[in-house]
Amino acid sequence: MSPDTTTVNIIPEFHIPSTIFNQLDGSAKRSFSGVIDFLVTKLPAKYTAFLLNNPTTALAALGNTQELMSSSIFEAELDRVQVGLSRATIAAASYCQLRGLNVIRGVVTSGEQWIFFVYKRHPDGTGRVLSSEQYTLGENLEGLALVLGLLRDSIDNTTSSDHTFFTTT
Repeated sequence: MSPDTTTVNIIPEFHIPSTIFNQLDGSAKRSFSGVIDFLVTKLPAKYTAFLLNNPTTALAALGNTQELMSSSIFEAELDRVQVGLSRATIAAASYCQLRGLNVIRGVVTSGEQWIFFVYKRHPDGTGRVLSSEQYTLGENLEGLALVLGLLRDSIDNTTSSDHTFFTTT
């Protein structure tokens, strides 16, 4: 990533408004509303000041431009990243619906344990989650290079569901 053209920004405590999902039977169901721990955005450098001034307003104003790409990172309690995956998936589904995205990648981490996932929204409103196995950093940070590589890949390819490390969950 060239610092002159693209920036990666980490927005803590990003608010997602209440989302209504249509069920297969046609009824509506309200879902996730709240704060995701971190939203990572990768976008042209010219938008950085605008984004960091007021992230929620900026993302709404930028709309669904091809230039804007984002990925969600969700923090989990130590030794509970599997539990955090459900919450992260619901938040990813809500974010996809609000932004009009078909795919978004995310990460659930305790800092030592990491699960990478992708949420893929189908035209009928249903979705599918693919996730990696849980990676745990060793006492001497064994596995750090793999985690950093997967994190970089998640940010670079946030709207792609192609990933060899993911399985259906």
